[in-house]
Amino acid sequence: MQIEKVDFVAVPSRDADRTASFYIETLGLRRDGTSQYEFWVGQTCFGIWEPERLGVPFQPQKNAHLALHVDDVEQARKELEAKGVEFHGEILDTGVCHMAFFSDPDGNDLMLHHRLSFWNPERDGETFVPNTAGFAIRVPDVEQARKELEAAGVEFIGETDDTGVCHMGFFKDPDGNTLILHRRYAPRG
Repeated sequence: MQIEKVDFVAVPSRDADRTASFYIETLGLRRDGTSQYEFWVGQTCFGIWEPERLGVPFQPQKNAHLALHVDDVEQARKELEAKGVEFHGEILDTGVCHMAFFSDPDGNDLMLHHRLSFWNPERDGETFVPNTAGFAIRVPDVEQARKELEAAGVEFIGETDDTGVCHMGFFKDPDGNTLILHRRYAPRG
């Protein structure tokens, strides 16, 4: 089995019309062309369902926030607040991303989210110096992993090394950092 993608996200509701209006009119998501209660976030379909119509007790989705990507969390939050959306707390800056938490009219947890760009020396006016010490990647079989990488065009530095304790295959990533395929085979002392 290979899972290829998320097919859809089920959004529980007590009032599908109200919920559809929130996601499409308030959040601005794209309505599905064939279904009244489906809309799209990029390539992911959100489908509204009413559990109580099927005899299932309604419970909003809690603590599994659907993270909706925006370019600017602060600006998007201001726009939604102007439309009456209430947020839970301040914008959270994790150092990796910005997040702002809110709920839809049924109490399903949502989040505005933006992953911050990581260090880019050229953009930041700095000089990139590749790591030459090496970063070891544990693999079950160094020779097999090396063959797969070589087939994909990766060039290795020398032959696979057998130290008497482990096998190592050295190569560089596209930025020039040294990487090491590694498998220890001797028991630890």
